[in-house]
Amino acid sequence: MPLEIERRFLVRSRLLPPLAPGRRIEQAYLSQSPEVRVRLIDDTTGYITVKTDGGISREEYEYAIPPEHARAMLRLTPWSVIAKTRYRLPLDGRAWEIDCYDGDNAGLWSAEVELESEDAAVRLPPWLADEVTEERRFNNRNLAQHAFAAWPDRERLLTVIAS
Repeated sequence: MPLEIERRFLVRSRLLPPLAPGRRIEQAYLSQSPEVRVRLIDDTTGYITVKTDGGISREEYEYAIPPEHARAMLRLTPWSVIAKTRYRLPLDGRAWEIDCYDGDNAGLWSAEVELESEDAAVRLPPWLADEVTEERRFNNRNLAQHAFAAWPDRERLLTVIAS
């Protein structure tokens, strides 16, 4: 059974090293539990993913679908479509994925790293801020329902200051 083990962090974007060009991602959620997500990457590649609920570890099933199917499924969501640019940054033999959100979630930056086990050692680079792996408000599924732009000013400000 496919298992996703990852840790997620806020990012201090001003401390990031130069990044290679990123990929444009649009994603929408068709179901919350289990999580059913459709994703369109660079308007050319589509995926549908099913994930179980969980924290650092959860089952994940992902399948390629035609981009025209992904485009059509993006319109089926009852929530906001998440729009972001994803950058990959190799570091210490791991691939960090860094997301710069726009649209309703503009101003939010996050990074995640996939691990081989929950207790795997990982060096945390200086451009990381708070770990938010267990904070549901920062997961994309929640951001689709409760966009960063709609958070109370104090919460948005504290998040931006922390990062």
